[in-house]
Amino acid sequence: IPADTTVAGGLRCAPQPDGSTGSTGSTGSSGSTGSFGSGCAASVVLDGSGGYILTPNLQPWFTATSSLTAEIWFKADREGVLLDELGQPSPVGWHDATIEVRSTGVIYGRIWLNSGVTVFTLGNVSFNTWNHAAVRYNSSNGLCDGLLNGVPSVATAAKANQWLQANYLYRLLGTEPGLVLYWQFLDQHSGVLRAVDSTQLSNNGTFFGGISWVTTDRAPIAASAIGTTSGYVAQH
Repeated sequence: IPADTTVAGGLRCAPQPDGSTGSTGSTGSSGSTGSFGSGCAASVVLDGSGGYILTPNLQPWFTATSSLTAEIWFKADREGVLLDELGQPSPVGWHDATIEVRSTGVIYGRIWLNSGVTVFTLGNVSFNTWNHAAVRYNSSNGLCDGLLNGVPSVATAAKANQWLQANYLYRLLGTEPGLVLYWQFLDQHSGVLRAVDSTQLSNNGTFFGGISWVTTDRAPIAASAIGTTSGYVAQH
């Protein structure tokens, strides 16, 4: 975990059994550039010494034919893994890094399949700035791609990503079809050691290690929600 990484909005996770990809990722959306949006109540700071947030076991919502989109708002001050898949409920054993920032500011996405790993570059970021990253997997055609601040990682994904490009700056309602997990970090109180899931599935995240709430450094997420579930599933 990058030292002093600040994360806003947590994770949205939506498998789609029809081979399409729902939107998953951190709390939704930016307001005007350079200003804090009132749609982000708080952020959490990971201390870089083992602090992390663990989801419940999400395997029951995924099958061999599920597609996936995962998104996160982050503000890193050095290299490290931002989103990681674990093979068990404790941070030992195998890890599959899904979104990672390198010392050069390059963001890598990885999708781990039975056939091997697909690695792709999302783009470059400046440290100590807020950024939004998303990775996607389409089980129907094996396509792996992603977006960084709304910009597709590959040209062929530009048209397919129109919904996500247009709406990553807005928070969700929490009732979108296929949405498995949505952390908005609304319980920004000292002593609260979890990230509450805004869906009805109660996939709350548990805090481990050095994590603190921050209300003065938040992602510029718009106060308004998307306001419709129409178009939520972004086709590849």
